[in-house]
Amino acid sequence: MMRLTYLTALALFLISNISTGQNKEKLYKRGIDAFYKEDFEAAIYHFEEIESTGKSFKDSEYRLEISYLILPQHRERSLAKMIRFYEFKSKNDKFFHYWMGRIYANRYMFPEAVNSWNNFLSRKGYKSEEIEEETRDYIAETEQLVSFFDNPDNFEVHQLEGPINTEFAETTPVYSEERDELLFASNRQSPDKDEFKIYHAKGNDTGWSAPTPLDILGTFERDQANVEVVNEDGKLFIYQDVHKGDLFYSQPNANGWTKPVEFDSEITSTHLESHFYINEHEDRIIFAAEGKKTGLDLMESFRNPETGEWEKPHPFGLNINSEFNEDSPFLSHDESRFYFLSDRPGGVGGYDVYVSTFDDATNLWSEPVNMGWPINSPDDEIHFKMNPDENSGYFSSNRIHSKGDFDIFFFWSIEKTKIKGRVINALTQQPVTKGEIRFHPSQYLDEYFRSPLDSTGRYNTELISDEVFRVEVINSIDTLMTEQFEVHDAKGASITHYKDFYVIPKDISNEERLALEKKYKNQPEPTQTNQLKSASDDIALNEPVEVVKPKESLTSKVSNSRTVRNNEPIRNQIYVGNIYFEYGTSIVTEASLPRLNQILDYLNDNPKHEIEIAGHTDNIGNERVNQLVSQNRALEAKKWLVENGIESSRITSVGYGSKQPLASNDDEVNGRALNRRIEIKLVN
Repeated sequence: MMRLTYLTALALFLISNISTGQNKEKLYKRGIDAFYKEDFEAAIYHFEEIESTGKSFKDSEYRLEISYLILPQHRERSLAKMIRFYEFKSKNDKFFHYWMGRIYANRYMFPEAVNSWNNFLSRKGYKSEEIEEETRDYIAETEQLVSFFDNPDNFEVHQLEGPINTEFAETTPVYSEERDELLFASNRQSPDKDEFKIYHAKGNDTGWSAPTPLDILGTFERDQANVEVVNEDGKLFIYQDVHKGDLFYSQPNANGWTKPVEFDSEITSTHLESHFYINEHEDRIIFAAEGKKTGLDLMESFRNPETGEWEKPHPFGLNINSEFNEDSPFLSHDESRFYFLSDRPGGVGGYDVYVSTFDDATNLWSEPVNMGWPINSPDDEIHFKMNPDENSGYFSSNRIHSKGDFDIFFFWSIEKTKIKGRVINALTQQPVTKGEIRFHPSQYLDEYFRSPLDSTGRYNTELISDEVFRVEVINSIDTLMTEQFEVHDAKGASITHYKDFYVIPKDISNEERLALEKKYKNQPEPTQTNQLKSASDDIALNEPVEVVKPKESLTSKVSNSRTVRNNEPIRNQIYVGNIYFEYGTSIVTEASLPRLNQILDYLNDNPKHEIEIAGHTDNIGNERVNQLVSQNRALEAKKWLVENGIESSRITSVGYGSKQPLASNDDEVNGRALNRRIEIKLVN
């Protein structure tokens, strides 16, 4: 009996293994077929079925990883596995560097992508003419993107955090200055139906209130969800697919907004189609409509001031429309600049934002100009709108780091300043002559300002003023050096900064490394007018961290010249100063670890205590921008504590911008530097 049971079990085991092997073979064939048809979602499904058995089959794990990394929705996925595959796949898979190029390009790592594709083309072995031509096209397009990113426009861009952006779609943002209110469309309540509602959020000291839907406005399809606010009288305009398409408006009241009513029945005759602009006086409408032979064209109509009737619509400008799509018009408040979207050739993504300027002498609009990075990206930008200040505004994009669909981004104009210097081997004192140096702004880490290194190790580029950067020296895809660096200069381009950076070789002893770091790392260099400070030289960073029990006060400790706001002691809070994080992560730099670890230890020792992390800035720049920067600083500190084991519910993060200075903003060292800080307050 026991022997029968054993034989039966053995037979079942063998049958099961044969069946599993056959199933793996079928799944693999289906996965490979989907992979080379570039149906990567299907490939992921089949390869994951194989991996779920506990063992890979052939190169299913390798193909699975490529499939994930090449899809835009998985851009945040670590490259660790592909780096592990490099050791053997780069030798026995002639397409390894081809796929790595695709992966790098998907992550906006364009120089790395070009390098990988050139590596692929240089490898021996048969490659079809089709794949070689495709790769050369990729290289040409990506080299254009390299140039595009190397020459960013004078804007900084910030992705709004929750509660505004979610994993669902957020589109058509518009700011009502009169009500300090952000309005936008989202399908967050009905993502399966793709049914959009208009939401509004009120501005407050910490950013935006939780958005609530304006149910009274109804629901919309994605392409018809559009909202416009006329700040002169506060009207809210929407499009509704009635008759041939009509404009409706709602007016603000104490409870929110009134039920929408038709704006003007004559607008029906203009064949308005969803995306539109209406001016302050409500006598000029620009809108998108289907062209007779092309896609969407931009049309405009004026209302006759004498009769009140709308004229027959005509194409907007002589140079604006093309044989491709033009959409989402927006006119500056002085009507001198016209912004719109187009998918015409010469852009860098699907839809890009273009701008045209009105010439009073000729009474014509200029040839449209692509607004460049960081407004535009290799993905889609939609619904671009300037605020009344003409220096800031909002748009939607599905670019890298979006939460799942389209997100809302805030932008503002910035000043640039020049910087030059050398990159030097700290051990040999010889210049580093191969590769490039990159400066990644802390507030928009996908962007970087770069400069190739010449034969003497020199670089020369422009940076954003008043910003903290992650500096990288790159040789091919190898990172030789990383360092935090701050440029604080309100004079912008009127000053050239000089800064040398030192590369510490990797193949030296720990003792040598520590000695070189102590000697060279974060060493400031003189500018034409003052000293450039690095993060470690900031007075705020050198200040001791102290956890204060409730009801005890922390008085001024930085310098005798510091003034506590309102001449009152700071109670129940900890002054932290700047906290810096690694590029694209929540990993803090070594200089900031001691202070955060002290906070971490205190929270672990006092598990019932809760804290508020408050971010602050100096008073330079737009207040809305400052508020966003301060909020981001606080949020990043919270992320670090949560990732190190502290419950999220014990931490509240807020940003106060420049509204709560600790010292005078009239002085840099004893004022503004002290105001760029984080405070930790015990709330329980």
